[in-house]
Amino acid sequence: MNRLEDYLREHAQSSPQRIAFQNSDGILTYSELWTAVCERASEIESETSRVYVLRSAHDFDFIIDYFAAHKAGKVVVPLEKDLPDAQFQGILELTSQADMPGDVTDILFTTGTTGKQKGTMISQGIIICDAENLIDAQGFSSDLTFIITGPLNHIGSLSKIWPSIIVGASIYIMDGLKDLPAFFKVVK
Repeated sequence: MNRLEDYLREHAQSSPQRIAFQNSDGILTYSELWTAVCERASEIESETSRVYVLRSAHDFDFIIDYFAAHKAGKVVVPLEKDLPDAQFQGILELTSQADMPGDVTDILFTTGTTGKQKGTMISQGIIICDAENLIDAQGFSSDLTFIITGPLNHIGSLSKIWPSIIVGASIYIMDGLKDLPAFFKVVK
């Protein structure tokens, strides 16, 4: 079974100038993304922990880190960008000590609005199956530019990135819908 990073590599080779991600600051082609992911993965590989905890921001650094950590064989734990440091450290300690199955790729945490935050382990197989279901059900294609306005640590946003990467689509990331004129400018 292919991993998301295999699709990134394929698109970087077959369509290097196709836009992978864009935001108000610029664009990142599949070639640029793959190069950055490989460089960052080589740094992450040397880290001893199997778990890679990071804050999700609507920028290219988060996207690069997310895929690079996967490429480096780490379990990625994306957390809210504004999560208080004490909670961040608590989740870091909890996940670093956890005994988890070998096929876990991501651990996504709830925000805790109904109580204590809970982590859900997600395998690469689930990521690919979810993406393939969305590709079939919603017609994802390489011609698509998908606009993501939600938090990038949330399944609602990540589950749109996954199929977009598989088909080689473009993703426009925005930090919420605070600026409606900017949103409509993207939609054109």
